[in-house]
Amino acid sequence: MDDDDQDPTPADEGKFIPNSELLQWFKEMQKKHPKHPQIYLPIDTLFGTYTEQHGLGQKLMTYFDDDPNKPMKCEVLGSKWNHERTYPGMIPMNAFSKEPLYVIKMGGQISQIVWTSAHEEAGWKRGWDVPPLSSGIEETERMQLPQGQQRYNGIRPNNIMLQNRVSWKDYPDATEFGWVFTGSSDVTEFFEKDGIKLDWYFTTATVKTAMDHPTQGKTQLFRRQVDAGLYRKILENPRIHTDQGYQRRRNDPKRNNR
Repeated sequence: MDDDDQDPTPADEGKFIPNSELLQWFKEMQKKHPKHPQIYLPIDTLFGTYTEQHGLGQKLMTYFDDDPNKPMKCEVLGSKWNHERTYPGMIPMNAFSKEPLYVIKMGGQISQIVWTSAHEEAGWKRGWDVPPLSSGIEETERMQLPQGQQRYNGIRPNNIMLQNRVSWKDYPDATEFGWVFTGSSDVTEFFEKDGIKLDWYFTTATVKTAMDHPTQGKTQLFRRQVDAGLYRKILENPRIHTDQGYQRRRNDPKRNNR
């Protein structure tokens, strides 16, 4: 297995992916998803609202489940590639079958987060005094309902929205796995199970989970374009999402990366 697939270690500190490699990957991702213009828009830039990678020692902050009372803080140590595991007949979800990650320190532990999550409008922000966002939903959508009601409006997406949904066969409804549907907003459906919240972005096969992990504490994970196999595994056991995911986790050498 490539060294880049291993869990982050102190040896990764101070090492960063060259900007030229990131730019090549980003441009390829823009070509890879022409049918999903909401991902990697042609006008998007590699570093989002910033002009460069987050450097060594950069403090980043976000909020667990968008709750202003649950801030999450980390410090950047470096960046590295994570290579997708593919199987015969499986189409890679990422350009060149790899995805960039930031190596971080959080709660005294070395961990990692998805590189793009630190360059998105609703993602990690620089500094440890960042004011909370009301949610990760687009501002125009937030205006339709008071804060917090989208998740519990009990309304399924309309048929027009569902025309762009990924395959029902490959990505069955979460209720088939014991999840309770609570509401929706545009192309996102909300579910809950055993105290875990699940956001399902059904046009892009993207999953967000928020939970209190027994050993890792408050954990929020955001995974773009999961394949059908991983999707089912997450619905059957959301903890597997934590073991793979990139918002917060312990540096467990026994953990298998994806």
